[in-house]
Amino acid sequence: MGMFESMHARHNNKPQVKIQLAPANLHWCSDKALTVLSQTSKKYQVPMHMHLLETSMQKEYAWRRGRCTAVEYIDRF
Repeated sequence: MGMFESMHARHNNKPQVKIQLAPANLHWCSDKALTVLSQTSKKYQVPMHMHLLETSMQKEYAWRRGRCTAVEYIDRF
């Protein structure tokens, strides 16, 4: 998060640069990390980009983790 905050502070006002949050995928983030990412996205008013459901295994992982789809799980945060 320090890297994001540093990049955002240095580049946020540049017209051709947009700094956003981009966690790799649901299965690489704990619930604590997803909470911090969501809070940071709101605090800095920046979008968050995450790949979801690229494989059938990721679909299964989301179901086992939250008993819902990956999109429904992410929406909790």
